[in-house]
Amino acid sequence: MSSSSYYLGPRRPRLQLSTWADVTIAASAGVLDENQWVELKQAVPPSSRAANLELAKDLASLSVDGGLLIIGIEDAAGSAGQVVGTALDGLQSRIAQVAAGRIAPPLPVTIDVIQKPDDPPLGVVVVTAPASEGAPHMVDSQYWGRSAHGKRVLSDDEVRRVLLDRQARTAGFAERVRALPGRLDPPQLGDRGRLYILLEPGAASKEPLADLLAGKQLLQLAASGLRFDPQWGPSFRSLTYVVPHPDGIAAASVSTDAAEGAGHEYFFGLLGDDGSLYVSAPGVRPYGHKADAPEVLSPGQLLETVHAAVALAAHIADEYVGYQGPWRIGVLVTKLRGIVASQAHSAYGFQRFLPFPSEEYFAVAHATTREMADGTPAVVERVAKNLLRGLGVDGRFFPYREPADLIQRGG
Repeated sequence: MSSSSYYLGPRRPRLQLSTWADVTIAASAGVLDENQWVELKQAVPPSSRAANLELAKDLASLSVDGGLLIIGIEDAAGSAGQVVGTALDGLQSRIAQVAAGRIAPPLPVTIDVIQKPDDPPLGVVVVTAPASEGAPHMVDSQYWGRSAHGKRVLSDDEVRRVLLDRQARTAGFAERVRALPGRLDPPQLGDRGRLYILLEPGAASKEPLADLLAGKQLLQLAASGLRFDPQWGPSFRSLTYVVPHPDGIAAASVSTDAAEGAGHEYFFGLLGDDGSLYVSAPGVRPYGHKADAPEVLSPGQLLETVHAAVALAAHIADEYVGYQGPWRIGVLVTKLRGIVASQAHSAYGFQRFLPFPSEEYFAVAHATTREMADGTPAVVERVAKNLLRGLGVDGRFFPYREPADLIQRGG
């Protein structure tokens, strides 16, 4: 059985659970005691309106900040007691039905089961409720949240604050993406087209991310969070220059003082305090990196950069923030009119690749943290396929599974 990793609150290490022994050890060590992010139940009563409403309230209360409902452990006045297991038959489908049908709006949850070795019909059920973009969620005409002592009804003022924060984060996303060139690039960068990426979580980190990262820089995060070595440069592995920034942790591939005339070598990343990831990367470049060569866009490099950004944002959210909810993903490529794919100047022949017809490319997509982590290529395709179609190379590059495929496809 593969190990799953669970978020238990800020400044606490993620919990790895794969076996019954893991659960027993964690419970006895006090790791699974109830708090703002953990709700314990020994069992869920037989299906009834009252029992299903109580289950719905438990799940809805966890949706504001994200958290776990763990079934199969005795609740000893808020402390984790003996790990006894619960009857598994039909429980997963019941939880899914309650999350979808008894909570407004419906709450997507993830359900993991750890069976009892000597009694497989029993097990521990771990339900992950993500920090939800739809929070607060209503059950039985009331909105639910949590405190250190468990679930509670939210006051009108608390509901208003959560809704206003959600509306502020949703509104104006397209405008924030289009504003990235002025926000991220130094004035002396040059006038070639560039790639801009914004990954924005539906719910902001409850603590400034810089505090949760405890001094880690983007280069360190990329080294641990990316499961591949970038084949094109500059990239996240080139972020050697730390750049002071009021909004979070920033770094660049070259000094901002040296950016003039080196636009195709300038790569900039900003990890916002709210968990957002901003990227400014090379887009249009001279073919073969020669100053007087025709300008092209390398599809392989673009896809690899977007892939790395999506995977890195998911890693940080999963490892440090515990956010499993929805994301907005925006991609902007500027100054594209008349630009061709790099394949147009290779052995493939110019006739197959017409110049891009528009001045810019802009796309927005949505995904969850788990989709971004486990299905990164599919998420990348959502935001980049139409760009590659406009360059006449979408059939060459999609679908793909790993960034290494891009080299093999003539990236």
